[in-house]
Amino acid sequence: MKTPSHTVIIGAGHSGGTVAHQLRQLGYEGQITLIGDEGRSPYQRPPLSKAWLKGTVDAEDLALRPDTYYTENLISCLLDDSARQIDRARRVVILESGRTLEYDHLVIATGAKARKLETEFANGIVYLRNMSDALSLKTLLAREKPRVAILGGGFIGLEVAATASHLGAEVTVIERESRILNRVASQAISDAITHAHQAAGVRILVEQRVERLEYRGQHIASVVLEDGTRVDCDLLLIGIGATPNDDIARESGLECDQGIIVDLNAQTSDPAIFAIGDVTRTRLPDGQLLPRLESVGNALEQARKVAATLTEKPLPKDEAPWFWSDQYELKLQMVGLRPADSEVIVRKALDGIGMSVFHVKDGKLKAAETINSAKDFLISKRAISTGQFVDKDALRNEQRPTAEAFNS
Repeated sequence: MKTPSHTVIIGAGHSGGTVAHQLRQLGYEGQITLIGDEGRSPYQRPPLSKAWLKGTVDAEDLALRPDTYYTENLISCLLDDSARQIDRARRVVILESGRTLEYDHLVIATGAKARKLETEFANGIVYLRNMSDALSLKTLLAREKPRVAILGGGFIGLEVAATASHLGAEVTVIERESRILNRVASQAISDAITHAHQAAGVRILVEQRVERLEYRGQHIASVVLEDGTRVDCDLLLIGIGATPNDDIARESGLECDQGIIVDLNAQTSDPAIFAIGDVTRTRLPDGQLLPRLESVGNALEQARKVAATLTEKPLPKDEAPWFWSDQYELKLQMVGLRPADSEVIVRKALDGIGMSVFHVKDGKLKAAETINSAKDFLISKRAISTGQFVDKDALRNEQRPTAEAFNS
């Protein structure tokens, strides 16, 4: 096997750190360079809005691996620099520091950045994408019973709402759509999550748009909505989505469309360049372009595929995309992509604590959403990955085990 002499990874996040690790696990003997600009080794980001914000885990717990791992495994980490340009003709990455790195293969794992609200700078306005953001948020939440306004009823906003409420804050979630999680979850799941937040004392305002922000000196004071409602706050978290960090790829001439376009094996339009994680969009063999997936599971699967490709090992099996979110005592797990015209079957747990929502089309399960039902999630994940047909009558019967609907 001919081993490439140098693999450069742009982005030292969860996916970038994972592909470096996987390369060494699979016996890659070439040089590996990991580039990141946060000043820290790769770490897990999902806990930033949950366990880390609550204080039940610390920064050391979030690290993917100890710092010594990278030295011991000959992974060169440049953690206070960033890539400025990719010269594909010369196979060179030019860093902001002016340093240049030649590569045989390049992996772009630059993730996504928070979508910004057009507003003047003020203390108390925060976003949440990385540890620096999380530190600012944690400091503000440490005040005595802060009033928290959250703009955006997506996963990040709702997870922070649950954590802030747990910490004693007065929380208001402001959502422009007709319900929270409108773009990512079914009506049934949205209703269940809404009920949980309201039961915890969180105020949820839907179909609301921001008219203006008001300030007290240099600090946020209130959010004024178009209908005149004023939400006083000491802290405003803006969680209105994210955009891919694909600038360096577009400028280098790689194919991009609201993200870097990759195939099922995470290869870009340049055979020497791969891209993984939140920055990517996958094009299927039939030409269909999937939406960008902000999913740890998707990023890790892509990282494993890249490592297998570069070491000429068998590729891992394709997985259905999966997501999760922890809010209060609820664990929401989702798998697959919901077709707009699917038939929806809702099963409530016999003990009244959990529920599962199944999306069926052409006789097969296409997606599932579960709350506190890990068993249904695993059954659904397997059924989607293997393309099993579903017995819809059995699935509708809450007295029968879910597994019986997929035994035919």
